[in-house]
Amino acid sequence: RYDTMKSGQMSGRLNGVRDKALAGAYAGANKDFASGWSLRWTQTYHPAYELRLSTPGMTTVDDYGRTTDYRTGEVGSSWTDQYGTWTRRAFVSRADNVIVHELLPAPGRTVDTTLSINTALDGVPTTVGFTTRATLRDGDGYLNLRGTYPAGQGAFGYEGVTRVVATGAGSSVTVNGSTIVVARATRVILLTRLDRYESSTAWNSEPLHARLAALGTDYATLRSAHTAIHTELYDRSRLDLNVPDADRKLSVSELIARQNANRGVIDLALLERLYDSGRYLFLSSSGVLPPRLTGIWTGSWNGAWADDFTT
Repeated sequence: RYDTMKSGQMSGRLNGVRDKALAGAYAGANKDFASGWSLRWTQTYHPAYELRLSTPGMTTVDDYGRTTDYRTGEVGSSWTDQYGTWTRRAFVSRADNVIVHELLPAPGRTVDTTLSINTALDGVPTTVGFTTRATLRDGDGYLNLRGTYPAGQGAFGYEGVTRVVATGAGSSVTVNGSTIVVARATRVILLTRLDRYESSTAWNSEPLHARLAALGTDYATLRSAHTAIHTELYDRSRLDLNVPDADRKLSVSELIARQNANRGVIDLALLERLYDSGRYLFLSSSGVLPPRLTGIWTGSWNGAWADDFTT
């Protein structure tokens, strides 16, 4: 990005810059317009890490389903095995700036899983260094990743911390190397925070650990604080094409299949759902400012100007 200039300084250059651009002198136009501006390097948006949950004892997964509640911003998944239905749900809290996951076992079963961090993501630069560690504090586990950027390229590095809270009689949270092991839990709450640092010492006092330790662990309470903000934003607009209620209850895959079966007429229920999806994505990628053109959905370290991003 460039440092800001006074509007008069920019407007006084526009006519000359426009003339050069129309004449094909693009390099000259760019040079004239940017003259006197100082280029500042800023880090791009990129994934922090992949949080992995390993449950080797689970060998059967049937009836898997994944849902997104646009109005609350909550994502849920469920599946069945011989014991019943297992569920997980998650949201990113606008109120507490934390990612909240809840893991629930099938009736009469427990959550037994190992949590680890994977940094081998698509396009990750070899010049970024990573350290991973796992610790215990007051009975909870803390899974920690620290990434260090190359010198001279903006911020020093970034950090992610996941607090692991297990409940249930006989439940335990232990450390095994750089992993967290949960056993015999009737419920598991995962709280994750991320941040970026300008100096090599900014994470020494463990600011993310401290913030997570001070946060409540009741899923419903955390969700209510978040939805009070997110739902109010989402409900500010609505597209109503007078479709039957039964159509609005259909899944996205069902609506797409129905549209594909009759491509000559726009499926109004699908059109309503597209609008709902669009405002959900727009709100979810907005904070203090609206989302940038490439969004924050690239899922890689190398976001670029291309049709798949701008669309």
